[in-house]
Amino acid sequence: MKATFFSFLTLVLFTMSVVAQNPAAVKIDEVDIQTAGSEVFEVRAEAFLKAIMAAEKNTTGLITLYDNDETARKLEVHIATIPTLKNRVLFFSHHIIYQKKTGTVEFWLLPEGAEEPYLPECTKPICWCPDISIIGSNDFRLSDNELVFKAQINGGDRESVSYEWKVDGGDIVAGTGTATITVKPTISDPKDLKVVLDLGGLDPGCNCPIEATFTSKFLY
Repeated sequence: MKATFFSFLTLVLFTMSVVAQNPAAVKIDEVDIQTAGSEVFEVRAEAFLKAIMAAEKNTTGLITLYDNDETARKLEVHIATIPTLKNRVLFFSHHIIYQKKTGTVEFWLLPEGAEEPYLPECTKPICWCPDISIIGSNDFRLSDNELVFKAQINGGDRESVSYEWKVDGGDIVAGTGTATITVKPTISDPKDLKVVLDLGGLDPGCNCPIEATFTSKFLY
């Protein structure tokens, strides 16, 4: 089985060299993870990575996935540990509306100048949305002059996020635009404090939730 597959890879690489003047993307493998299982997928993925390393320097690898971001995450983390590959592999995840094979992963080789095999409107970047919440005191009294609220962001792609806070029932006295704010409750008309955080900087194409709310009860 393995010998047959590697013979196929050799044929693919030879074909790519012949058509170098009119390069085209070549699909070298397709794995249904739900049927084949993770161990088989790992073997086929390793074979694909070896094919990229054996190809010409400007050849790029393309991995397309169908609603299988967890698998993409593991594979991307692995590839990031290989300096010679981390800049040569692209990932695309297809909307379920365009493709019903939800467990299928495709492996493509793209010679320099070749067009990607899927239309841009049928693809989107791999999305890992963070979990957003707010940490703070569940209640307060008038004797509490200041309250601290902190954004808790778990997971996701968030290298350059921004924080926009809104408070009903108090004033932000420190921390505007940061992950932690200090709030002074309104003394003249004390009421429950409602804190809202809008997280900016996430990829708008991913439609990730960007808002979290928190309420601190006024105890009189």
